[in-house]
Amino acid sequence: MEEDPYVFESIAVTIPKKMPHSKRISEVSRRLTEWLESLETPYNFRINMLRLKKTEQTEKEYIYHYEIQRKVEDFNIHGQTI
Repeated sequence: MEEDPYVFESIAVTIPKKMPHSKRISEVSRRLTEWLESLETPYNFRINMLRLKKTEQTEKEYIYHYEIQRKVEDFNIHGQTI
């Protein structure tokens, strides 16, 4: 059986529905940037993929689920880039 060549990391960003659309976009962007900068193994814009996986909404908020797809060979056994 072949091993999956990718590692996935994810985040859910929750934003109030009352927030104006332009501010919502800025806030999601800010939180994603903070998350990417906080990763132990830095996000590599050339080879990693960030995507919006799913959106949800409740009565009071929007929830955006993002996922990073990284190639396994970018990691060694300690989670550091090679």
